[in-house]
Amino acid sequence: MDGSETQRYGDFDSGLSMDFDGPYINRPDEGNGHFLMDRAFPDDWRDYFDRSQLAFQLPTYHDPYFTPGGSRVVLPGFRTPNRMISSAGMLGSLPVGSTRNQPWRTLLFRPNVVGGRYESHPGAGNRSSLPDHLWMDLFWMPVVEPYAISEAFSTAGKVNLNYQMLPFRHVRRDTALRGVLKPGLMTCIPNKWVGDYKMGVGHGTKFHWRDNPFGGTLENRSLMSALVLDETLSQFEKRFNDPHSPTVFRSASEICDVHLIPEEYGKRLGGEKFNESKGIQTYQPTVEEMENGKYWSDHALVGDNAREQPYADLYARVTTRSNSYRVHYRAEVIRQGVARGKEGGRDFAVWDPLLDRAVAEHRGSAVIERYLDSDDPKIPDYATDANAPPLGKFYRYRVVEKSKFVP
Repeated sequence: MDGSETQRYGDFDSGLSMDFDGPYINRPDEGNGHFLMDRAFPDDWRDYFDRSQLAFQLPTYHDPYFTPGGSRVVLPGFRTPNRMISSAGMLGSLPVGSTRNQPWRTLLFRPNVVGGRYESHPGAGNRSSLPDHLWMDLFWMPVVEPYAISEAFSTAGKVNLNYQMLPFRHVRRDTALRGVLKPGLMTCIPNKWVGDYKMGVGHGTKFHWRDNPFGGTLENRSLMSALVLDETLSQFEKRFNDPHSPTVFRSASEICDVHLIPEEYGKRLGGEKFNESKGIQTYQPTVEEMENGKYWSDHALVGDNAREQPYADLYARVTTRSNSYRVHYRAEVIRQGVARGKEGGRDFAVWDPLLDRAVAEHRGSAVIERYLDSDDPKIPDYATDANAPPLGKFYRYRVVEKSKFVP
């Protein structure tokens, strides 16, 4: 089998750490701690932060999970469900074509790419089939940062992808979504580093732990890229404001159809002072270059799991149906002036700032939640009654927080 088969859809997995790339199933982060073993005293274990004292015996590492001279110890303090499985997007490496004579085909939980090295993925969906990413809607992950926010049947803590407010299209309300996107990172490995990115314990070729510990070809170079928010959100604006068929996001999994636009991480940190020769020599693509396969053809070393990981992280944080709202209000008690009514020549329903005045005011905000009581006996058994009314009819409203504004 030649490389064209594995690059047909790009559905191979990047191997963990120094492991080879291949047909894996997206092993999760198990929350390992890193300990080094002293060669002179094998029973003496040193923690990760003491590695500098052992530089004369062992190589130095950047990755605390997978090392040639260290052990991987599972620590309860680092092991959480959301760290191991960020969302159902982690299932994107499961094979779906092994029984169809398509061994290098997995679920598609990222944008479809057509062009360059790639053919259109069967999991992208068409008029006769649904896209693969809708499988993610069968799973739900709670929001647990910075605290356990989510409750059953609630989207509290999640950001709505449909940030445009109708009919007030001139109001931009994308601040929360920018907050979700900004910490995101993408793995971007230009093809020129094919002989380096799995060498030298992450430092690249020419690295030697004793003779040349700081001279690797990837020394101080990051293979991770930051996200360009304006270019990424331009696809949202195009969807909302399409003059022919404007539409909205109907499923949170549709985030997988949005191309995340990367830029070199060093450029994000250094700005105009960034020296491109000291980076990984990648480039910031346009949306068109992401769609037609040019960018990923130039970064063909990135596996399917690495390309889908940003979407797996984002899916747990977004929604398309908000049910928690903070309402800001301002109420006034108005005293009407004299000469009211038809006899006075003025209408009671008309406010006149010269004659009328506000005698009291109350300002504040309240969090209103649309919730579902799972113990409600009126909710039918949907497993036995196919004609039962939809679940949306059983939602109620409650005020979970009130605050008064006192300047």
